[in-house]
Amino acid sequence: MGTPALSIYNRLPVKRQLFVDAHIANPGSATKAAIKAGYVANSAHVTASRLLKSDKVLAAIAERRKRASNRAVMDAAKVLQELTPLAASDVRHLVDENGYLRGNLNDLPEHVTKAISSVEQETAQDGTVKMKVKLWDKNKALVSAGRHVGVRAFVDRIEVSGGLSDRLSRLHDESIDVTPVSDASPELEPGTPT
Repeated sequence: MGTPALSIYNRLPVKRQLFVDAHIANPGSATKAAIKAGYVANSAHVTASRLLKSDKVLAAIAERRKRASNRAVMDAAKVLQELTPLAASDVRHLVDENGYLRGNLNDLPEHVTKAISSVEQETAQDGTVKMKVKLWDKNKALVSAGRHVGVRAFVDRIEVSGGLSDRLSRLHDESIDVTPVSDASPELEPGTPT
């Protein structure tokens, strides 16, 4: 087997790689990306424009964005994988019908131990050992998992009511021009209804 082919990004000169990285980190300003990559500040806007016309640089930017996107998907899957045992936790997997811990903590299944936030051990004067087991907040785990998978009930939203809501609704429905009017508008003459 031969050596693996270098990526488009890795075939670029180091300075162009730095530009690609800086541009992806701050896509709003190619000039700032050029300066951060070490190009001369006085001509960075021209350099950035030239770099963004290069097929190799554009391909490297696309390649790095795709790689970052794939990493984000993997990270998102890992988050969901970690949240699932918390959201599905059931205290009956941890204690028996008498309220005693089901055996040794090390012997419990992984999905059960992942739901445990902390364990405290207290020894009474008579020598009996009492274990306090605290679970992670199941409600928070359910909300986080729900947001992660896009359950609409868990998406944060802002509700607007009153006059502004009506004006926004009309603006959306009728595409009318809505200009904010303050209480003390100089255009209105005294006694003019608002």
